[in-house]
Amino acid sequence: MDNTITIIICDDDHFFCEKLNAMIKDIMSGTEYDLKTEKLYSGRELINYFKNNSADIVFTDIDMGDINGFKVSEKLRETIPELAIVFITSHEELALQAYDYIPFSFISKRKLENLEPVIKKLLRHIATLRRATRIVELVLDKSYKIDVTDTIFFKSEKHYVYCCSNSGTETKLRGSLSDVYSQIKDKGFIRVQQQYVVNCRYIKRLDSRYVTLTNEIKISVTRNSEMLNEAQCIYMEFRKELMR
Repeated sequence: MDNTITIIICDDDHFFCEKLNAMIKDIMSGTEYDLKTEKLYSGRELINYFKNNSADIVFTDIDMGDINGFKVSEKLRETIPELAIVFITSHEELALQAYDYIPFSFISKRKLENLEPVIKKLLRHIATLRRATRIVELVLDKSYKIDVTDTIFFKSEKHYVYCCSNSGTETKLRGSLSDVYSQIKDKGFIRVQQQYVVNCRYIKRLDSRYVTLTNEIKISVTRNSEMLNEAQCIYMEFRKELMR
């Protein structure tokens, strides 16, 4: 397993960036991981960074001049749904609103003693992700290899299932959506209606009428209460896992 952890710190307060960077390095010095950090000073810089780079963890301020942390996290989630984002702010009243954007955690700048336990949880979370298998073999009329972290949803049409990916490809599978779902439901997928199985990683919102994806696609949900209850339960468990 790769032992390098890359952490991005984004805050328009340069002094606080340096302070947080020093605290993170101190905490990480007692772990088995090699640490790389990058300090950025605006939401736009953070978005542009991920066009050509990757990272494991982002600590971002919410209240920044150009683009606030909420908007930045929403943008990043469109292409990197499993990115661990921690909001860190002096505006504690934003805590409840912050969880609409599915952060890993929320830290008040006035309570930085909470940083160490959050980092320990982050390291456990990343270790779990790195152990997880991205590629799943679906057995239908033949064997298909599917990247579960890149797949946005499966869509059923007639005798085929279409696997639609975040990278823009669409794979045509011969088989039933029920067979697909039975093989990937424990990988973070929910069946929202007869024709769609959706990846929880790409869900922005789920209610009794629609599932809204991070790319703003809306899919109507089933009126079957048993199917909907199962979908909601799996989705809530998935969100809890992200925050552990």
